[in-house]
Amino acid sequence: MTITIKYKRFFMFESFSMTDEYKNLIYTARKRPISSSTKIYLFDKDDTEVAFIKQKALSIFPEFLIEINDKVICTVKKTISTIDDELYINELDWYVSRKAINTVFGMNSGSFYVSHKGNPVMEIRRINKPPIGSITFDIDVFNDDIILCLCVALTLTKEYV
Repeated sequence: MTITIKYKRFFMFESFSMTDEYKNLIYTARKRPISSSTKIYLFDKDDTEVAFIKQKALSIFPEFLIEINDKVICTVKKTISTIDDELYINELDWYVSRKAINTVFGMNSGSFYVSHKGNPVMEIRRINKPPIGSITFDIDVFNDDIILCLCVALTLTKEYV
């Protein structure tokens, strides 16, 4: 399944819309307006909250907790970068690598590849970055847990935003 994530920023408001290959809205994600919290909430098409991502405060490297149904499912923590910018999500036994190309303006482009014991889970590709307030990603998901994949994808793409 291919899912497109479109990130939009307007002043203090940030939102993500997720559509399927037929351009049907399936999920949205957003921060609470005028909140100092670093939580991103994931909603289904009926605007029911299904998960959230919380950035831990006071950590040396960025660290995100993914919570679904009031249970922490996993922690995504960035460590000192290697050439391919790899990380590991212990609780899921998922391995993430990113092949990136630095451009003149310091922006990264490339793909994230997520696998579990050598089997693909998903691939995240940045499609474009228009000059003002919007970024688009395509995600190929090879796993049945779409909500968890989207939460991990939102966490990984956060560095582009």
